[in-house]
Order: sequence, then structure tokens, then C-alpha cells
Amino acid sequence: MRAFIEAACWFVAGMVFWMATVSAITLAETIVAVCTSVVLSVFAVVARRAMGLRFRPSAAWLRWALLVPVAAAADLGRLFAWIARGAHDPVEADAVERKHVPAGDAPEAVGHRAAAIIAVSATPGSCVIDARDDGAFLLHRLVGGPPSLDERVSS
Repeated sequence: MRAFIEAACWFVAGMVFWMATVSAITLAETIVAVCTSVVLSVFAVVARRAMGLRFRPSAAWLRWALLVPVAAAADLGRLFAWIARGAHDPVEADAVERKHVPAGDAPEAVGHRAAAIIAVSATPGSCVIDARDDGAFLLHRLVGGPPSLDERVSS
């Protein structure tokens, strides 16, 4: 039963993501979304079990998920402003920085690292380029500023 619930959650997530990113919702797109989401949900459950990941979502992840659209819009605005200025080099925030999240093999630490990396990389202004088991990850930030999602996930 737990595997079915997990697969159903992945299916819904896949459908929402697919339908949110298509230019027009048509019957063909809906069929492709359903087929893709079924495959996604099966692979996600099998992969998580094969890797032995046993973590549960935390309240912090929900706060990050709610902040991702705000951070993405802010980064997008900063990137457009950078392009409009005709800048050839990224703004002063361009840097590779080392951030830290909980280390270790405990399910909570592994889950925290995974969710933090996904949240930070989901915005157009930054990307995680390396992650280590000791809790350190390298973040390439092209633009920065509020709401500083990278600071929130590493605190």
C-alpha cells in the first residue's frame, strides 16, 4: 500500500509538472503526460528502494518549495536586468561558493541534502555543481539577492 501511495504522489507530481510546462493543453499532451507520469512514478519508487533511501519529507521542505517560485521569479528578473544592461560578465554575485547542510548517512540528513540541492538548483540564478556526503555542496550563483534560498536551505 505504501508503494502505491508513493507512486501516486509521483504520478501527480509528474502530471502537474508536465501540464504546467506545456504551451497548450491538448488531448495528445494529456496522453503523453499520463504515460510519462506512469513511467516516472514506477522508476522513482524502484530507484528510491534500490538506493535504500528511507527519509520522510519535513516541514522545511514545504517552506523551500513555497519559496522556489518567488526565488525563481526574482532571479529571472535579475537575469533580465543583467541582460538589458548589456553586461558581458555576471553581476557581482557570480561565484562558486561552498555551502553546508547536515552531513552523514542518517535518513534525515540524506533527505535534507537532496531536497536542498533540488530547491536551490530549481531557480535560474544558481546551480549546485558538486555535493558531498560531508554536507558540503558547491553552488554556482550567477545572480543573488532576496529571498536567498541558498541561505535558507543551508541554515
